[in-house]
Amino acid sequence: MEVMQRIQRTGVLLAEAMHGAIIADAIGIPWVPVVGYGTINTFKWQDFATSMGLSYVPQRIPTLFDRAFIDRMVHEKTSGLGLGLLRRPGSAIYAAYQENVVRARMKSALRQLRKALPQMSDRSILDLRIEALLEKAEYVRRTYAARS
Repeated sequence: MEVMQRIQRTGVLLAEAMHGAIIADAIGIPWVPVVGYGTINTFKWQDFATSMGLSYVPQRIPTLFDRAFIDRMVHEKTSGLGLGLLRRPGSAIYAAYQENVVRARMKSALRQLRKALPQMSDRSILDLRIEALLEKAEYVRRTYAARS
């Protein structure tokens, strides 16, 4: 509920997770698809967008890492190399890089995102999809309730 309330309070949702876009669309909040990681399932996004009469054209943003990830990454890269003493300074240097270089890239990407056209499905299409879902749910209820 808290996530839905936060989405409701935003003007436009930047959504890398398709679930965020689905919720935003369902409650009438425009959204912009973004991609920062290579693990996004494009097929699912395209399927969702097409079913709602939209197109999936994600905007690229820089990949972000938190300090815990940086520490793990430096630890993995230095393990077994006898470089244990370099772990802390290595983490600090990489964190500084993230803080300065990646943050500047992200600011630039966010400025570019202001030009992106937010999406939101036509309410009549959304209503049709909800109606179809409710019909399927009722079919499953009738079919399987009779068997139990």
